[in-house]
Amino acid sequence: MDWTMDDLKTLRNATGAGVMACRRALETTRGNIEASKALIAEWGLNEVEKRASRETNEGYVALVSVPGKAAMVALACETDFVARNSLFIDVAESIARSVLISGHIRLSREAEALISDLGMRMKEKVAVSGLAYLEAKNGQILEAYRHGGGRIAAAASAEIVSEKPVSVAGESAARAMLHELCLQITAKAPLFLRKEEIPPADMEGAQKRFAEEVAGDEKLKGKPAAILERALAGKLGRFVRESCLLSQAYIKDESVDVGSWLEAEARKAGFELNPTAFIRLEIAQERSRLK
Repeated sequence: MDWTMDDLKTLRNATGAGVMACRRALETTRGNIEASKALIAEWGLNEVEKRASRETNEGYVALVSVPGKAAMVALACETDFVARNSLFIDVAESIARSVLISGHIRLSREAEALISDLGMRMKEKVAVSGLAYLEAKNGQILEAYRHGGGRIAAAASAEIVSEKPVSVAGESAARAMLHELCLQITAKAPLFLRKEEIPPADMEGAQKRFAEEVAGDEKLKGKPAAILERALAGKLGRFVRESCLLSQAYIKDESVDVGSWLEAEARKAGFELNPTAFIRLEIAQERSRLK
């Protein structure tokens, strides 16, 4: 025999073809893996290629956390039936745990092998659409939350600023506020924490796009420059309010923004709570808010 069981496994992982088809290809090519791949493609049995072009709008966001750390992975698939499969969920959570342990936002070879095997078992395209990791720095607190049957997850960290030691009750209150921020993040998908953190390139891109919209608006044709400037400023202001967590309208009271709500709640508790970072993943999430 010119091939080994490892060759058979390699060919199956690469093509998704059945065992007998892979055996026949290896025997025909005398164990040449690349030639076997080409032969399986010629036979029309390369399931990996067939699945590659399919859409993956379903899936599961696994979230694992320990005090001060949180990791999540968005594992996407084609159907809700597979997304609810216990094996699919176990693989997603296993990958999230590996990210939490390593602290690195990348897939290990073991994780890639798990995903490949899962795709073959489920007969669907399975792919990681997002990885995220957040670690609170010394003295900071962290909270995490998953929503929507596992379709969305978020985590946020914050620093408690106080002139005197914060009591157990005070820290509990701070964590409750941070949990509310996680709810906000899952619901409103902010891109940035505050206006000052928007990259200049993003602001320039938004300004250019909105300027084109204003220039092409028939209702604004012939209007004075001052009115056009106000229209542009209004669009940019809306972009900032929707994109920045602390500028968004608070989901439980849209008459105030998140930053004002948080400042007032923390003041009642006798300290300041400064959010420091957040992460968010969603199955089939929109990649850009500059539309």
